[in-house]
Amino acid sequence: MPRAKTTLMPLPPAPPATSPAVRSSMVGNRSANTRPEQSMRDALTALGLDHFVLHPALPGKPDITFYAEKVAVFVHGCYWHRCPHCSPHFPSTNQDYWTAKFARNRARDKRNTTALKELGWLVVVVWECKVRKNPKQQARRVQSWMLKREQC
Repeated sequence: MPRAKTTLMPLPPAPPATSPAVRSSMVGNRSANTRPEQSMRDALTALGLDHFVLHPALPGKPDITFYAEKVAVFVHGCYWHRCPHCSPHFPSTNQDYWTAKFARNRARDKRNTTALKELGWLVVVVWECKVRKNPKQQARRVQSWMLKREQC
């Protein structure tokens, strides 16, 4: 079934940083190979699940993919994806902008998950706070989903 074309609306420009410290923090935010992603990969490797690859052509560019098993893992940053577990702080300035930005992020996450599922992929989301607390437990969670997938 062909997908309907989406018309992309121009996004409002990001507001300027409110201080040099905020600007420095914003510049330091990475979009790939973050510490939580690296911790997750290390924990997966320790379990013997070391045949993962990065696959940027997939919807949403999963952080970790097990291509043969069609398992996509997203390591969501708590702040940007609005973690339901740790309730990250909300910016005190430019609240209208950030409300819309976070809503777009979550809508994009949902679209990407749906697109991957339509392609036959299993999508596993792990949260930054959970990885920081216990990466081995999150790796076992991914392993559990993979075992369930093999049994189907």
